[in-house]
Amino acid sequence: MGRPADGERNRMDVARRGVLTALGHLGGADEVGIWSFSGAAGDSPRPLLDLTRSTQARQAAPEALRPVLPGGVTPLYDALDAGTSYLAGLDPGGASRQHLTALVVLTDGEDHPGGPAGAASAAGLVRAAQEPSAAGVRVYAVAVGEASCQVSELQEVTTAWGGECWDSGFGELEDTLDGLFAQLGGR
Repeated sequence: MGRPADGERNRMDVARRGVLTALGHLGGADEVGIWSFSGAAGDSPRPLLDLTRSTQARQAAPEALRPVLPGGVTPLYDALDAGTSYLAGLDPGGASRQHLTALVVLTDGEDHPGGPAGAASAAGLVRAAQEPSAAGVRVYAVAVGEASCQVSELQEVTTAWGGECWDSGFGELEDTLDGLFAQLGGR
């Protein structure tokens, strides 16, 4: 994520800008949290911004995203597992969810857990989507850079969780996130 994206900006800068732009699509009653899944082994995934109303999130997000730097391990499947478990735990009844509950992950598609054996896997995430507590939680992935929904397990995971996988280049990332969050706002 530290490599160039489009001239003067690196990939992390483009990702930050895309996240901040996407927050503009959320309504005042919506809640959002922001997590990072890069860094030292055992330190990831971690919340950068606790679940809060979108109006407060828009104000706090620039500062929360500032310390995120490219590098270290990137436990993609551990992050998906932690995020879906967290969201499912907000309403253990699952099927009674009356609102959209979604995890949106922005990824270069690489899963480098750097942790012990037995870390989360795509197959485990697909199985977890069938649990009663998972009902109503959706997973959306935006695959950027060299990542692709068609040649990764992201398509299978997002489909199992009732979401979608979107391909995007870094030059189109803001537009892709705009489209995704506009779609989510309409559900």
